[in-house]
Amino acid sequence: MTIFLSSKAIGYDRNVIVDDDNVTFTQATHEGPAWHLDAHAFQSLHRVASATGQRIRFKPDDNRVSWWESFNTVVRYDHVLGRAAYLRYIKDLVTDCKALTSCENYYTSQYQVQNKLLDRLEPAFLDKDAADKIENRDTLSLVADDTGMCAVTSYDNFSSSTGRMSVKAGPKIMTMSKETRHVFRSRWGDEGTLLSVDFNALEPRVIMTLMGKADLPADIYQVLGDEVGASHIDRSTLKLMVLAILYGMSRRNFIVKFVDVPDVDVTYDRLLAALGVKKILGKIKDQMQDNIFTNYYGRHLKCDNESLMVNHYTQSTAVDVACDGFLRFVQDCENFVTPVFLLHDEIVIDVKKDDVNKVKEYTAQGLYIPSLDTRFHTTTKVFNARKDH
Repeated sequence: MTIFLSSKAIGYDRNVIVDDDNVTFTQATHEGPAWHLDAHAFQSLHRVASATGQRIRFKPDDNRVSWWESFNTVVRYDHVLGRAAYLRYIKDLVTDCKALTSCENYYTSQYQVQNKLLDRLEPAFLDKDAADKIENRDTLSLVADDTGMCAVTSYDNFSSSTGRMSVKAGPKIMTMSKETRHVFRSRWGDEGTLLSVDFNALEPRVIMTLMGKADLPADIYQVLGDEVGASHIDRSTLKLMVLAILYGMSRRNFIVKFVDVPDVDVTYDRLLAALGVKKILGKIKDQMQDNIFTNYYGRHLKCDNESLMVNHYTQSTAVDVACDGFLRFVQDCENFVTPVFLLHDEIVIDVKKDDVNKVKEYTAQGLYIPSLDTRFHTTTKVFNARKDH
């Protein structure tokens, strides 16, 4: 893919376009797909470098450049360094950028789906009067401008050992209680509403799909119960059992926790087999080097605790699956859907009430996952409903 280095990013009066071995200085811009130095761009070299832990000298490592930047918003690096030194900087930068993108891997492919989805998020509208009543308002970053709009929530999607995202800036939506969500309102006032589209049982659904079980119904726990002969176990308990296994609970602790369930030891063994935990753990061990293995899409994961390896694999793969489905959803529905928050396997959208049925019609059969060529069931509901309403 082409690498586009804007004049502003490289401190020059022209852009640089890199196509294979051709390096061109030009006033023209590049309209097609390309890697960029802009940290906020979809195909961002900054993001790949951060995610892979590689140090790229995106600007000249020279104290004179830093000094000039403290006084000027735009600095011509070639004027500061001199032509010969500047051309060496460009040569080294191009070499680093090409090395970063030369091989097809997770961070130059599936990871960019996450970034493309995050770049589509828009600010949420905050009810200032309601927010003033929240005791930990500052901790949750419930701050809005004069129009009532919060800052766009910014996510860290590479630091977590399991691949799960966390909030870097903006409203701390992931640590906010459900009772606090009423502080957010639709940007369209009474004519709009906030909806959440939430994958049903995403992690067990992911792991069963990867085991070759296609066309799973909405109630995946019913399917598992029937498969392992656990019709005598109520659905809520069976759900807890499945999650306990996926989160690495040992057989002994499982039996102790669910001691009141008849034939609990048999149920554990059957669920373990139905979920394919041992098969996935075997694949992880086969590829693992220095406690590093990859999820289904190739994302590097590090874990030295065997009981947590399948959990890391499943959680990380589920993040990629969710982003795959959500990105397609917001792209297909961009004329009437405004995405504002991402909460792991749930996306929050702002939509006019007249368009709610369009959302429900789109999500009725679940969201299509392009990378797996299948649909995953979802639930659509009001995001900020209060219990007292």
